[in-house]
Amino acid sequence: FEGERAHYAGFDFEDNNENTGWFIYDDIMWWTISLARAYAAFGDEEYLRLSEQSFSRVWYGSERVGDTGSYDETDGGMFWRWYPISNPEPNRPGDGKMACINFPAAVAALTLAGCVPEGRTEPTGERPVTHTRERYFEMGREIYEWGVENLFDAATGRVADSRHGEGEPDWKSHVYNQGTFIGASVLLYRATGEDIYLRAVKSALQMYEDKWQHVGGGINMCEFDTYWPGCNHLSMTHSYNELCSTNFWVLLNQRMQLLEPDNSHWADEMEESLYNVLLAAQVGDVGYHYLNFLEGGKDARYLDRCTCCASLGTRLVGLLPQFLYTYTKDTVYVNLYAESQAALPLEKGAVRLTTHTNMPDDGRVTIHVDECAAPFTMKLRMPRWIAAPVEVQVNGQAVGTFGAGFAEITVRAGDEVSFELPMTFRATKYSGSEELVGKERWAIEYGPLLYAAMGPSIVTVAFDPEKPGEWFTPLPGEKPRLALRG
Repeated sequence: FEGERAHYAGFDFEDNNENTGWFIYDDIMWWTISLARAYAAFGDEEYLRLSEQSFSRVWYGSERVGDTGSYDETDGGMFWRWYPISNPEPNRPGDGKMACINFPAAVAALTLAGCVPEGRTEPTGERPVTHTRERYFEMGREIYEWGVENLFDAATGRVADSRHGEGEPDWKSHVYNQGTFIGASVLLYRATGEDIYLRAVKSALQMYEDKWQHVGGGINMCEFDTYWPGCNHLSMTHSYNELCSTNFWVLLNQRMQLLEPDNSHWADEMEESLYNVLLAAQVGDVGYHYLNFLEGGKDARYLDRCTCCASLGTRLVGLLPQFLYTYTKDTVYVNLYAESQAALPLEKGAVRLTTHTNMPDDGRVTIHVDECAAPFTMKLRMPRWIAAPVEVQVNGQAVGTFGAGFAEITVRAGDEVSFELPMTFRATKYSGSEELVGKERWAIEYGPLLYAAMGPSIVTVAFDPEKPGEWFTPLPGEKPRLALRG
């Protein structure tokens, strides 16, 4: 906190120095969100004070700076910036209202609605610095609804970059705009329970999966390039599979998994992205790849500095333990399989588990119930990639055979649960901006892993894509490695 405050103009949100100060509203609003979340985590009143100050400065403008604020009292929505930076003029009806300020403003207001004390009296005046919970909620919902009406395509789940006045929205896509739309939708669903918000989240997530997600889980939408649904860029001349995007993707799917714990799809998505992007991006103890190319080589840039991807990659690794297990008052969900121990506070007493596995090198899993006060329900995720139904045993006795989804069993202290997840090769045909004339391009997966080909960038083979297991000969060594036959 102290380092960031020193770097960002002392958190003086009215400092508009053209070299070191603030010059666009969304940069301030991101700090509103971060400071509100910091207050929720640590309870430090200074974080809440700064969060509310920054929100007020964006919404109402600054008497010191001379701007009239981001909020458009006449037509609704939030303007992106004040201009000029010094001695600004009032925003006009045709000025830009970007998604990158509107949906973060909704997230910020809804987050503050859950932070500020109950029983406040709504202040008066032109530029109030604080609001009641109810008023923050109203502000957040109003901006969200303006954004849905003006910046959201309900048919595809796509979020526009911006809209200027009554003109057509600019439908250029950015991952952060999709993410803040989904985040605001989740917050409104949690606050109201109204299904329309959950359907909005699922619509946007489905659009990602259908149009913007690479095989292996990477997100094809980034910055500084041109993207369209299904473009699926591959070469190192394009920017895609940014580690930051995977961070957001994993955390969004974790939120959905907490909302719908019996829907294994969310954990399937997390597993795919963690193995094939996060862990593939780590360069030992040196750093993290910024982009995670699927052709040509690794992204060797920026390993000597703290990029957004390095910081978020480090954060995501730190969060790995909480992705493995979740629980309700009487049920433990095993979402991802890794060598681990867990202590989970169920209603009837603590449950302690130990999991042994060599995943993802093979699919054998053993879970020992070290301690529990009473029998409880255990739900084991059977991944979508399993090659056949899985027999689950408790203390060496079969208790059922299960397909993809969650396998539900009852266990007691001292029980040992064992099963093997059968893996097989899968081939996925490439389609996108870099198809080869007269050739087909295929990706190869085995279990949860997307395999990498070592050698020339483009290798021509002639095998049956329906039988990818016949393409390879195993090589010796501790880790699974293969050679193309022939």
